[in-house]
Amino acid sequence: IFEPLSEPEEGQIEFEEDEEGQKTGRMDYRAPDRSVTTFFEYVVCDKYCMDLCDTAKVKINVDCSINLSAEIPTGFNPNQGEVFDPFMYIQNENCEIGEQVRLRIVDRWGRTVYWPKEYEAWDGRSGGRMLSTNTYYWYLSFEIPGGNGTETKELTGAILIFNQ
Repeated sequence: IFEPLSEPEEGQIEFEEDEEGQKTGRMDYRAPDRSVTTFFEYVVCDKYCMDLCDTAKVKINVDCSINLSAEIPTGFNPNQGEVFDPFMYIQNENCEIGEQVRLRIVDRWGRTVYWPKEYEAWDGRSGGRMLSTNTYYWYLSFEIPGGNGTETKELTGAILIFNQ
């Protein structure tokens, strides 16, 4: 027989039950939309000898950064209406990404060619004019709410503009 002794401080646990209505020990944990470490305790007893019991403490660690992945394209053609939108490729099924998203694009000499005040996909223009076919470098930063405040994440890469 399985019985929880405490609930986690954060998140929710639902336990499966067998045909007799007893908790089986199989559970589903729903974490808040941020990094969190929490604990709960349970007791397990032999179904036929209730004097044979033991307790355990379970640590649950949800780390938003572990599940963060981004497969961002390495080129685009603004003359065909394409834009460079790296934020749309960030996938994180466990955690909510905060609002402070910044995108900066620089040329091969390190000069900033694009850095909007608020996040916006890049259309290959700088100062209103289309940039030439070349490789540019991007910096994307955003916040992930965590158990101890927010954590800033940064991704970088190269992007080739094809102006054909």
